[in-house]
Amino acid sequence: MYDKHTEEQEQAAHRPKPGNETTAKSELVLERLLAAHGAWFDVSRDVSVAGRAFRALAQFHSFGEQYVLVKRVKLWEAEEHEYMLFDVRDHIDAEAARSYVEFMKNEALELVKPEPNHMSSFRTLVVIANSASDEACTLFRKTSHRKNFMWGIRGWSDVRLALIDLSKPQGSRVVCNGAAKRIRKSLEANATDTLRG
Repeated sequence: MYDKHTEEQEQAAHRPKPGNETTAKSELVLERLLAAHGAWFDVSRDVSVAGRAFRALAQFHSFGEQYVLVKRVKLWEAEEHEYMLFDVRDHIDAEAARSYVEFMKNEALELVKPEPNHMSSFRTLVVIANSASDEACTLFRKTSHRKNFMWGIRGWSDVRLALIDLSKPQGSRVVCNGAAKRIRKSLEANATDTLRG
């Protein structure tokens, strides 16, 4: 059962405490990621989605069309969207990971608007943690979820999950599910460059 009040308390308890070195690292990684996405995405900080607080939301919207001779004679048009939620935690355990996964599968669907020309939307979650349990990493890695709209006529939406564990060595910091493999290299590079500098 989902208890919003308990969820908010649990989130607050696991947010990094200001003033220590690991908090500074996770904040630097977050800032680096938001700056990297800022060129292509519309970034909003300290947002609430379906009543749950996140450090940032980055949105990307793409529109494509094909027409014959004049723009009035369209062969097709399609819209693609990405909604990236960012959060920072001191530690993520299996229970917190399960909560994130269920949120992304269900409540985060409110971000997606399957209009007639909607082709696809990614609901992406990036969690930056100073440490993570093995169970949390496994849950993020093994999660797979796709939602079809009107049997696929109005497109689909996939869940992409990425966990950046700052306690792990370079090259193995980012754990992601299959749908998020395309962004893994970028996340790893940004985290590594930030921690190196």
